[in-house]
Amino acid sequence: MKFANTLAGFFAAVSLLFFLTIPLDNLQAAAKDPKKNKNSKARKAPKSSIENYLVRMLTMQVKSATKNGVKLTVQAVPDAYLYFMAKTYRDYEGLGLSEELLTKKLGSAHTRYKRFQNRLFFKITITGEDGKYVVFDKSLANHLTVTQKSEKNAFSKRTYHPVNVSPKVDAEQWKLFGKRISDYTKKSLFVFKNLRAEVTSFSIKDETTEPIYFNLNEIWTAKSLQKSAGKTALRGGSRSGGKGKKKGRTKGIPKKLRGALGSVTPHEPVINAGEKQISAKMSFAELKKTGPIVILTPGHWDPPLPPQGFLQVIKQLSTR
Repeated sequence: MKFANTLAGFFAAVSLLFFLTIPLDNLQAAAKDPKKNKNSKARKAPKSSIENYLVRMLTMQVKSATKNGVKLTVQAVPDAYLYFMAKTYRDYEGLGLSEELLTKKLGSAHTRYKRFQNRLFFKITITGEDGKYVVFDKSLANHLTVTQKSEKNAFSKRTYHPVNVSPKVDAEQWKLFGKRISDYTKKSLFVFKNLRAEVTSFSIKDETTEPIYFNLNEIWTAKSLQKSAGKTALRGGSRSGGKGKKKGRTKGIPKKLRGALGSVTPHEPVINAGEKQISAKMSFAELKKTGPIVILTPGHWDPPLPPQGFLQVIKQLSTR
């Protein structure tokens, strides 16, 4: 019996000694590497309630249309004031602030945006297709008109107020070349590839089912010189007139003009943005074309409900 107890004690001591020699790292459970697990997916942080609200506002109705090389996209938002206040509230959500403190934080934003209460809000994007430039010769309000049926008129013009426009519509002097390089006229133009505008409107109504028409008109596009003219145009045409041929007359023409557009006179306008020059065979009036029309339908809108915490802050601010 004593021998059995002694033998059991010996094996217990050996087992303990072996256990102590194992590295501690090997005893701990190895953390699972998501990269090694093919079935694992990286989890994204869930969107906050105010973030979801903003997303639903911006996707309430989005429409696009393309015509004559220009794409127009319009996003309708039910209330400009709530949109801007929600963007400000988002910066403070999750900080654990009390309703009273949140109301104080949003006080200055309320003062700034309360003039937009009960106004529709639209995010507008104007883009040239295939990298083309879009050309305006007037203000945004003159090129982008909004109409909606009224009691007196089937297409009554509506007004809107630009809040943010990027880039700013600011005309510059451009040279418009015709068939010959020595013939050009100066025009005050605004040229861009992509324009984003945020506008509000009190005259556009959403309590009616009458469609809203966003009409882009009297616009034209131009291709980049590098994509359309080729290397010959970039060098100002062939340097050699060939045997028995007279060289083109360049005397008296500024060198900058000779090297910029050369003798490029395509049917489609070509632009040299660096030199602010455009070459085209058509007259200025012929260049202008009608743009796309986007039609929004207020009768199909379903505005999202604000989150409860945000709504309580708005109610507190409304008493000021």
